[in-house]
Amino acid sequence: DTSRMVLTKVFHSLFLAPLTKLETNNEQQYYHLQTERVNFVTNCVASFDTPSDGNGAGIAMVSDLIMHTFGIGLWQHLSPKRRELELRKYKLLEKYWKVFLSTNNRTNDNINENVENSKRQKLDKKKGGCSQKEDMLTMQRDLCGFLPNLAKSFFDALEKCDHEKSNDDKPNDPTVTTDSEETTLATATFVHSHLLPFVYKTLDLLIDLLSQIPTRRYVRSYLLDISFTVRCSLSSLAKKHRLFRQLLKMLVDVENFAIDDHTGKSLTYTDMQSKTDTNCHVLQRMCYKYYKHKLTSYSFSGIKTASQEEYLVRHLNKLDTQEL
Repeated sequence: DTSRMVLTKVFHSLFLAPLTKLETNNEQQYYHLQTERVNFVTNCVASFDTPSDGNGAGIAMVSDLIMHTFGIGLWQHLSPKRRELELRKYKLLEKYWKVFLSTNNRTNDNINENVENSKRQKLDKKKGGCSQKEDMLTMQRDLCGFLPNLAKSFFDALEKCDHEKSNDDKPNDPTVTTDSEETTLATATFVHSHLLPFVYKTLDLLIDLLSQIPTRRYVRSYLLDISFTVRCSLSSLAKKHRLFRQLLKMLVDVENFAIDDHTGKSLTYTDMQSKTDTNCHVLQRMCYKYYKHKLTSYSFSGIKTASQEEYLVRHLNKLDTQEL
């Protein structure tokens, strides 16, 4: 139990502590530490495929903490409708979700009680009687926010990359530069030396998470909820950087892989077509409910017709950007 608590505290500090103390104006150090932290988590995720030899106990502890980070606790960051949809599809998850909520609420109650009895808690610490279980529950709750915070940093990095000027804007003579050109060079250096490594490492991590059934069943729902791959494809990096496009294609392929997220069972062409038809039917119902005056014809179209890309785009073009 003591070694488990030590590992949990180290894991927690590596995940959360370093970046919360950084100054906002030191972006280079921020993204450098972000990249190293993502690389650390990627190596931890790889422990699922590591055989349990002499280090089996340590690997099991790391795997357990990974599941607290990318497990069902992640779903507290889903939109309510998306979470309701996922829980409705897999009834067993409702039980897991209720257990998580019960544990989380119990942890909050313990934290509030500790705040009210802070003086007594300090005395307990001096006596060595601090509740390690409560500390572990608090750490595990904090780890659930790792991926949402990482996604926010990732999209911030993409936005910074979008401001990078093309190579045509760089000066032809490197010995003669203006202030504007020096700023452009500095920005390009920052992007290529700090932002891009962080972006690439993050995509590598997500590919690994979606490749493992224990983490895929929760992470995929979150990525779909925030439209992760769609937002990536709309960024300037998808047009300018070949490696980014390759990693994004790998992420899209593994995200859409024909496999059941919760059982690991391979899905047939009929199963995949059924999922597509179901999603299309949901879209038709939403179109009829919210944009009946513009999309009535699409709402009553046959599934085979409504699921065709050209037909769908033609009708969605009737909506303005705000409606979309």
